[in-house]
Amino acid sequence: MSRRPLRIALSAPRYHHLAIRALGRDLWVEACSTGDGLIEAIRLQGRSYVLGLQWHPEFHPPGSPELLDCTPILDEFLAAARGRLW
Repeated sequence: MSRRPLRIALSAPRYHHLAIRALGRDLWVEACSTGDGLIEAIRLQGRSYVLGLQWHPEFHPPGSPELLDCTPILDEFLAAARGRLW
C-alpha cells in the first residue's frame, strides 16, 4: 500500500537539531515540513503503537490558528495508553 505523507503549511514548534535521514524497517512517514521537506512524523506499522514526532504537541496552545491542532495526536496516544495491557 502506497502512502503519501501529510504536507501542511501550518507551523509546529521544532526545537531539534537532528533529522531523520533513513527510515528503519516498517516505519512510514506520516508528515513532512513544507519548507525544507524534513520528515516530521513517523509511524511503525504493526501491532504496537509507535509514533515519532519532531515537534512537541504538548506545547501547542489549544485553538492557536497558526499551529497544527495536535488534539487528534494526543487523543490517539491516550487511547493507545488506556488500551495497553500491562
